[in-house]
Amino acid sequence: MSQSVDHDQARAVAFVRAHGTASERSRLRILLEGTRPTAEEEAAILAGQRADGGWASEDGPAADAHATLEALRAFLLCGDR
Repeated sequence: MSQSVDHDQARAVAFVRAHGTASERSRLRILLEGTRPTAEEEAAILAGQRADGGWASEDGPAADAHATLEALRAFLLCGDR
């Protein structure tokens, strides 16, 4: 039996702000405001790219598609292609 889930964007944003890393909070700001990351934020995101081209989630050593898509989304939203 499935449970009903209340999709509340404000709670999701508050969760990332409270529990996210600096890189995750930067990506949240990019998503919400469409602003470019600072040079330091961009460097931190780029530093997370692995030799295979992917990014790992903040809590794992291996690159994964979800984390890579999120990094790409951040760059695409701020105009880097």
